[in-house]
Amino acid sequence: MPEVSSLWIPLVLAVGTTVLLAVLLVRRRRQLNSDQAALKSTLRARTCEAEDRASEATEARRRAELAEMQARLLAIEVQRHADHLATLATELQYAKEEAEQANAAKGRFLATASHDLRQPVQSLLLFCAVLDAKLAGHPARALMAPMHATLASLRDLLEALLDVSRLESVRPRFTTVALEDLVRRLVAEYGPRARAAGMSLRGVTSSAAVVTDPTLLERLLRNLLENALRYTRRGGIVMGCRRRGNG
Repeated sequence: MPEVSSLWIPLVLAVGTTVLLAVLLVRRRRQLNSDQAALKSTLRARTCEAEDRASEATEARRRAELAEMQARLLAIEVQRHADHLATLATELQYAKEEAEQANAAKGRFLATASHDLRQPVQSLLLFCAVLDAKLAGHPARALMAPMHATLASLRDLLEALLDVSRLESVRPRFTTVALEDLVRRLVAEYGPRARAAGMSLRGVTSSAAVVTDPTLLERLLRNLLENALRYTRRGGIVMGCRRRGNG
């Protein structure tokens, strides 16, 4: 019996060691399986993340290409509009030059032909005055007044046309103009016409002076006097100037 007991002890130890090793192997396998599952999960997560990043990169690249294409199309459109505007600017410049040349030619023509244009009208007015004197006491003399008025209107229209032409061709030359001398001179010149029309013309003197173009200012004042004499039926005309504000 003692010999049998001595045989069981190693056997029990061997079995126990085997069982322990088996348990350890099972636990190790489970640990390895768990680690493998975790690794697979991590790999799947990393793979999904990489795929998402790749998809985002692809989308970003597509958007960049689309933006670049739109930028190119916009640049082409802008260039087209710029070329169109440049063409319009060139055409406008040509049209402006042609208009300036035509205007200059018109001014030169009217300035050159002003005497030739005035002469026939002045001659008609003189002939009308002579004919009016010749027809004294004749019934046909009643036609002379409207004829004279028509010729005077024609003369005034021609004078206005020539004045506009001269003003367009003149470049302003600014200088100091004493208004008192100008008013006195115009009143002395237009006074006889006012008295002949049964009106009075009076100038209000002033020591004021203005910085302007003397030719244009005189033309303006003459037009005012012409209109006043033409449309004033009775009474008188006063010509002067006054200050306004601190000027």
